[in-house]
Amino acid sequence: MARALGAHGIRVIGVWYGRTRLAASSRFVKSRYQAPDPDQDASGFTDFLLSLSNSLSGAVLFPTDDASLLALSRYKERLEGQYHVVAEDWPVVRQLLTKLSTYELATRYGVPCPLVQKIDNAADAAAFARDVGFPCLIKPSVGHTFFARYRAKMVLVHTLDELKDWISRLGEYSDELMLSEYIPGDDTSGVNYNSYYSGGRPFCEFTARKVRLKPERIGFPTVVKSCRVPEVLEHGRTMLQTIRYRGFSCMEFKRDRRDGSYKLMEINARHNFSGMLALRCGLDFPYLSYADAIGAALPSPPADWPRDIFWIDEERDAKGLASSARHGPRAALAYAKPYRRKRVFAVFSSRDPLPSFRQATEAVLHTIKRKNGPDREAAARAAEKQAKA
Repeated sequence: MARALGAHGIRVIGVWYGRTRLAASSRFVKSRYQAPDPDQDASGFTDFLLSLSNSLSGAVLFPTDDASLLALSRYKERLEGQYHVVAEDWPVVRQLLTKLSTYELATRYGVPCPLVQKIDNAADAAAFARDVGFPCLIKPSVGHTFFARYRAKMVLVHTLDELKDWISRLGEYSDELMLSEYIPGDDTSGVNYNSYYSGGRPFCEFTARKVRLKPERIGFPTVVKSCRVPEVLEHGRTMLQTIRYRGFSCMEFKRDRRDGSYKLMEINARHNFSGMLALRCGLDFPYLSYADAIGAALPSPPADWPRDIFWIDEERDAKGLASSARHGPRAALAYAKPYRRKRVFAVFSSRDPLPSFRQATEAVLHTIKRKNGPDREAAARAAEKQAKA
């Protein structure tokens, strides 16, 4: 977001929170503020933004994760007196952040999606799992809170005993959980439908296919490739036009190996992490959002865009290069293919290198902390035992 908007000469202010601030290191970010984490204190995050409004009045607010999206949308009326807020109204965002609501909408409007059921108790979950078959998925209805706690998007379960065990282990999780049918297909079955809607119609559309996920089958994409996937356009348009969506969204679909249909996985009502791929292909979604927010004319999108451009999350994907080499030269070459083709990285840019340096530094510090962690715990236990003695 910072790079896309900064390239237009727009002054970018970074508001960061949590454990990392990669984007705040970008040369395009001219001012930086540390805010309360909206995932823990959405109201406090909003109050912090309002405290900046004397100097930043009239600025455009962009959410770049689900926590900030939730805060900006829920408190949009409070913020709009001082800012332009790039977030849909709360009733729409609430439906899209909550996957059970998203799937209910999809089913109502004839958009294929997985069979799901809210987990109320282990017996009902077991009955549902028998109906849809194993493997199946335990998924949070609101994804970002689950990931923040368990560092996983979802849990893939293969047996009834495994299902019951996980339900027991997740009993302390207070938010809504659901059991979902698993849609069979490899990592390349996933497709993104990125679009900008204005006036009730798609102003700009872009599709890309996932190449690799980490972990496989149920993880986050680490490599994505630009390509035409016309099969998802109809379903995407049906959903967004029905709910009268305005602005940018990223819809995720997966091809069901059993019948070849594409099924809706989720809708992200904000700009997504792999957004540099569309930008590299000439589709400037961040600037469209900015122009629309301030009431400027929207620039015409390109009539076409290049295929087979790769986006790579270098931090997570590069770890697989070494392991692929253990399977022989052919496997290593196949894995390295995206690195040898036209590509764009999630963080690295030779014209804006500081975020990559910060990312590398944080990775080293995390590794050191993880290695020293057990030793510190052992030393603490030994000290406690000695104190008791």
